[in-house]
Amino acid sequence: MNYVQNGWPQHEHNVSIDAKPYYANRDDITTMDGLLFRDNKLIPPKQKRPEVLGNIHDGHLGITKMKNMAREVIWWPGISKDITNSRTNAQHAKNLNYVSGLN
Repeated sequence: MNYVQNGWPQHEHNVSIDAKPYYANRDDITTMDGLLFRDNKLIPPKQKRPEVLGNIHDGHLGITKMKNMAREVIWWPGISKDITNSRTNAQHAKNLNYVSGLN
């Protein structure tokens, strides 16, 4: 949030490791009420992303619908990959429960 409020370094190599994934989109990132947004899409804090992914998955949509729904309201670097991994992990857990008789 510091870079958004106070300005980004001119060169990416001067950006902190945590902020580097955002550097390419730096001109599209804003802050409002202590939250980060990219093109009016919320950028949830890293520690909240598993919860966000869980909420998206709770709708039991397919991967394409999950990604489309998420793209309308949230963003972070690598969100598509995270959605795919979340869906794959949930399906794997469901299969394990079925095999073990926990369904």
